[in-house]
Amino acid sequence: MTVFIIVTAIILFLLLLLGYNAFVSYKWHKKNLGEQYKAEAEHFYWHFIYYNPNDPRLFKPRGGGYTLNFARPTAIISVALIIGGSLYAMIYL
Repeated sequence: MTVFIIVTAIILFLLLLLGYNAFVSYKWHKKNLGEQYKAEAEHFYWHFIYYNPNDPRLFKPRGGGYTLNFARPTAIISVALIIGGSLYAMIYL
């Protein structure tokens, strides 16, 4: 029962964090509607997933931080390892 509560809290926290990130990035992109941002906006999905196969960078500068370019296999493997490691730690440790 305790593990269920912890996992639920983590999932809710991540959803809240992603929602906040989407809201903030939407406001930031709306405020900075230069040509560069208009060209980059078509590569963002749901305002926080960056997917551009023509961009060789793994980390793309964005606003005050960075986001992963999910067109690179390294980004998908990294996220899968982080999620898998977290689940393993919650279940077996």
